[in-house]
Amino acid sequence: MTNQSWKRNRKLLLGITGGIAAYKLPELARAFVRREWKVETILTEAAEKFVTPFTFSVLTGQRAWTEKDFLSDDRGVEIPHIKLAQNCEVLAVAPCTATTLSRLATADGSSLLSATVLATRAPVLLFPSMNTDMWFNSGVQDNCEGCIRKGYTLIEPGQGQLACRDEGKGRLPDLDVLEEEILKAVCPKKDMEGMKVLVTAGPTHEYIDPVR
Repeated sequence: MTNQSWKRNRKLLLGITGGIAAYKLPELARAFVRREWKVETILTEAAEKFVTPFTFSVLTGQRAWTEKDFLSDDRGVEIPHIKLAQNCEVLAVAPCTATTLSRLATADGSSLLSATVLATRAPVLLFPSMNTDMWFNSGVQDNCEGCIRKGYTLIEPGQGQLACRDEGKGRLPDLDVLEEEILKAVCPKKDMEGMKVLVTAGPTHEYIDPVR
């Protein structure tokens, strides 16, 4: 891939969980479809209270997977969590609720989304979003650290007014931040990555003091 061609025709798997910020995710999916990406989605049972699978299916042109597809009689033969895990280049969970953080931190594979995260070798990005008091809860912070230890990239929430009218940290970052982080995850490794470089513009010249 040369120039900016690596930004097109990639494979993104979006995991949407049950936070109010889920309503923003259709626009993110649409942004990557415009980049000619194949975008697939997994909605948790709680996420369906905020957004519908139909919305994502229409915007992406792909089936939107839900918890009903996990180990179901109709879809079990496809083993969706393995198929989805193997067919993505980056997996982003947004918004990532406290419940989902707990599942991922403890390698709990009891849901379609968490099982898919366990099975993938692709980069996993987590975008937590919740009430500020929940975010600073020591258990949630422990789970964040557990997810980081497992190699997942965790992008901390933003600051501002929350859906509950509280003010503080817990907002889902702006969509351009999500887009940038997802692109960064699939960016080709640079030849000079890891190298230390000193850049100089030459010697410093100063005028001699007129007194001298």
